[in-house]
Amino acid sequence: MLSRTYIERAILGACLYCDGFPQVAHILSAKNFISSAEHKSRELFEVMASLYPHTPIDLVTVSAKYKQMHPVESEQMLMHWIFETANEKVNANANVISWAFTLLQLDINNKFRAKLQEWREVRIANHDHVEAASLLEILEASNEPETVFDMVENAMAYFEHHNMEEELEGTRELFGQVSDKCRNIKKVESIKVALKYLMSVTDCSNNQVKRECNVFAQAIADMISTGATNPRYTEAVELILK
Repeated sequence: MLSRTYIERAILGACLYCDGFPQVAHILSAKNFISSAEHKSRELFEVMASLYPHTPIDLVTVSAKYKQMHPVESEQMLMHWIFETANEKVNANANVISWAFTLLQLDINNKFRAKLQEWREVRIANHDHVEAASLLEILEASNEPETVFDMVENAMAYFEHHNMEEELEGTRELFGQVSDKCRNIKKVESIKVALKYLMSVTDCSNNQVKRECNVFAQAIADMISTGATNPRYTEAVELILK
């Protein structure tokens, strides 16, 4: 398993140098990235998200927007954080969606592990040794981040069976967020299928149809990037998918 920092640099490299941001915008958010003195991945992705879709994402625009949003950072350090993504850009572009899913699961896994450890410490303090041991078992089973969705479901079933209410409610809250994210990913993938057919229509010779299709495509892109919905566009997408 590659390190998390390498995966984040690969994704950011694809976004910055290979126009990869639209491919991962519906999968990841800035909070899925690390923010530390050594790694400013979260800040870089946040800057890219603020530019998309109305401003091109490249070295110039990201550098300028980053300095505007984070004026206290030195320019030398900014260039270091940006250029450290360059080495991974070529290999990352073809697999950026796969890397995005990997990072999403890794981030969820880390956050769930932290919560499990927090609950375990509370159980130990309260001398609830059986529950503390159970939480340790779940922690040890969470070493494989690619199974995080199954792990969360299994943990919920266990907590419900053993009446561990605090852990159950906390996991439900996390899993609800994960479920919403998965539904959104599936929705956007369906829209991408619709856009594929839509763009094939723009190859026709009728200029008016071309213009209308391009306007519709831009509206769909705006809807995806902002999270806003429009019933007319949704109905049109459903018609295309049929």
